[in-house]
Amino acid sequence: MAKRLSETGIKNMRPPATGRVEFNDAIQPGLRFRITDKGVKTFSTVTRIRGQGHEEGRRSTSTGKPRRITLGRWPQMSLVEARAKASEILSKARAGEDPRGDRDDGTSFAEAIDRWFAAELKGRLRSADEIHRAVKRHAVEAWGRRPIETITKEDVHALLDTLVAEGLIGAARGLRRHLVTFFGWAVERGLIETSPAARLKRRDLAPNKNAGRSLTNDEIKRLWKATGDDGLGYPFGALIRSLLLTGQRRSEWGNASWPEIDLGKARLEIPAARYKTGRDHIVPLAPRVVEIVEALPRWETTDDDPDPSGEFLFSGRRGVTPCSGWSKAKSKLDELTGDAGAYRLHDLRVTCETRLAEFGHSREVRDAVLGHAQQGVSALYNKYDFLAEKTAALTEYSEHILEIANG
Repeated sequence: MAKRLSETGIKNMRPPATGRVEFNDAIQPGLRFRITDKGVKTFSTVTRIRGQGHEEGRRSTSTGKPRRITLGRWPQMSLVEARAKASEILSKARAGEDPRGDRDDGTSFAEAIDRWFAAELKGRLRSADEIHRAVKRHAVEAWGRRPIETITKEDVHALLDTLVAEGLIGAARGLRRHLVTFFGWAVERGLIETSPAARLKRRDLAPNKNAGRSLTNDEIKRLWKATGDDGLGYPFGALIRSLLLTGQRRSEWGNASWPEIDLGKARLEIPAARYKTGRDHIVPLAPRVVEIVEALPRWETTDDDPDPSGEFLFSGRRGVTPCSGWSKAKSKLDELTGDAGAYRLHDLRVTCETRLAEFGHSREVRDAVLGHAQQGVSALYNKYDFLAEKTAALTEYSEHILEIANG
């Protein structure tokens, strides 16, 4: 809506109850004023740049699509300054000059992601670093240097299609969710006019209602053989065996580090900071799991071996970073076992819970073993950790798996 803006009117303007309200300045064409429900007041301009219309990538004399350019916040930028800046930008756009070259806040996708991380995620979400890494690994690698306003819905679909084709359905679901949030923030900040991730129709990324299945004895036997030193080897061979014997999520072992291992007490102690439920989680280690951990390589930077080293148990870079390449490892496992597509790594958790239920262990014990969040009143008042019961359950389960593996 058009409004004759004034300094006094802007000063006295009340925030809307929800969302944001935007006005077109009745004095200066192209100047927009936006106020959010948090009271943030921002000037921007929307223009089309002459000569940037295109057909199959070729420049033309027509105008391109609308470009929103954030000018600044009130009161740091006055109305007079905003009108002058908007007039200057419109003049350049009519002459075919891209006024975005004058911006000092950067508009590349990578820069916008870093701003989003600092403003909305860092220090607020326990999973902030994990989200940042996931977006950088997939989206920033693909679009990093591109201006954020040039990314289209087709680009988003293409990136998700690539992940789906590689079998990374979970990663695609997570990335879609993060991009929806990020681009929504970018719209709110005036970096883009509309979100290219809004209303994406992706049936292939619908929530998986199938909780998985338990592996058969024959599948367990083939998996165990394929994950030996003559099969997958380190790191994924030992890692997948650890998942099978303990029923934990792949990130809980995949990101495990030596400070979290207590061999004296035979346990993996996962801190709340990296655990899904936000609580410390102790995984008792049966004797065979202790053997697997004790056989893992440990690196140390010395004068004779000066390469950098780190403390991750399963790593392709001397413990500096956790191992990557899960999809390739699963493909190799499928090739070795001949069970391509028969089960997912997540089904190792299903196998653990199913067998524990068959052995007669209660729901509370099974939930404690797998680290399921407690529900209802129990989440508030039940602080018992079932450590003794978990130890007995996983010891019985690992012996059962080894009996199968050894025929």
